[in-house]
Order: sequence, then C-alpha cells, then structure tokens
Amino acid sequence: MRNIYGQIDGNQVIADEMILYGQICGDVVVESGGVLVVNGHVCGRVHVKGNGTVEVAGMVTGIISQDDGATVSILPGAIVLNPENE
Repeated sequence: MRNIYGQIDGNQVIADEMILYGQICGDVVVESGGVLVVNGHVCGRVHVKGNGTVEVAGMVTGIISQDDGATVSILPGAIVLNPENE
C-alpha cells in the first residue's frame, strides 16, 4: 500500500492501494480493485468503479459517486462537503 504525503496536483487514477495523508487537487477515479483511504483532503470529485473501495476519514470537497459493487465508507468525523445524495 502506498502512503502519500504532501500535495498532488491534477486528476488521478488509482488502480492499486493508496493511503492519502496529504492533499490531491483534482478529480480521483478509483478503478475496480483499487483502494483509496482518505486521511487527508481531496479537492475534487471521487468516482469509484466496479469493486473499488474508498474510505473517507478526512475531507472530500466534491461529489463521491460509485458504480454498482463499489464500496464507499464515510467514517464518523469525516467531512464530505458535497455528497451526491444531498
């Protein structure tokens, strides 16, 4: 599993397992089989494909969307400023 600290600019596609402690400034696509754990901040949309997994313990400033079979967990204390179901 990759640990990411600091800031990444631009859209990202994640097909492996990643823990984000820093910040991504752009949209994120988690491919089928990919895992993203957000302990930091995503400034953009997050889309989870197939059987991908996203766990949010930090902050997402954007919509989180998912395909059938994908898993999204928003933990207590996490902040999603623009959830799709609002």
